[in-house]
Amino acid sequence: FENIPSLNPTWDTAMYVEYHAETSEQAEEGIMQVMEAAAALGASEDDTWYATMPREMEPIKAFRRAVPEAVNLLIDERRRSSPGITKLGTDMSVPDDCLEAVVAMYRNSLVSHHLEFVMFGHIGNNHVHVNIIPRSLEEYELGRSLYLEWAKEVVRMGGSVSAEHGIGKLKVPLLELMYGTAAVEEMRALKRLFDPKMILSPGNLFPC
Repeated sequence: FENIPSLNPTWDTAMYVEYHAETSEQAEEGIMQVMEAAAALGASEDDTWYATMPREMEPIKAFRRAVPEAVNLLIDERRRSSPGITKLGTDMSVPDDCLEAVVAMYRNSLVSHHLEFVMFGHIGNNHVHVNIIPRSLEEYELGRSLYLEWAKEVVRMGGSVSAEHGIGKLKVPLLELMYGTAAVEEMRALKRLFDPKMILSPGNLFPC
């Protein structure tokens, strides 16, 4: 974390924008549009980091990478006293007109249950990673139940329960929630055509 610029302790939100253009004039015009939009939401030019060269961009990218790394380090520390907990990170996305509602749902649930959390993600496709950072096994189980409630609402909104990182083993119940039992059985039947003994990646997508 030594490459990260110093942060104002009053900041609670950061937006990372990487702009590509064919000419410097186009780049400047695009950046000004971003700054005007950010200023309308309360951002300050004095609190903005700029970079045009790869060397200048590295500290900003280091900050971007440090956010999930810091969450993982904190979870590792808490596992010493509560070995059963893990990070609970969502991977869901929603249609454009549902972004504001889903972020409000996340925040209201977490604040009302006094859970510690960090949210980051890819705002361009309404894909927010909510990282619940439980302090105990009780908070971990509470976080799991909230995750399931959110997934149901995201599906109702027409979103995806796994927008980037796949289903794997941890999100197996969410696959059926999104597509239904019949569709999942069709997926399982298709897998059996290529893997009759179901020995490839056991437990991924479908329960063992």
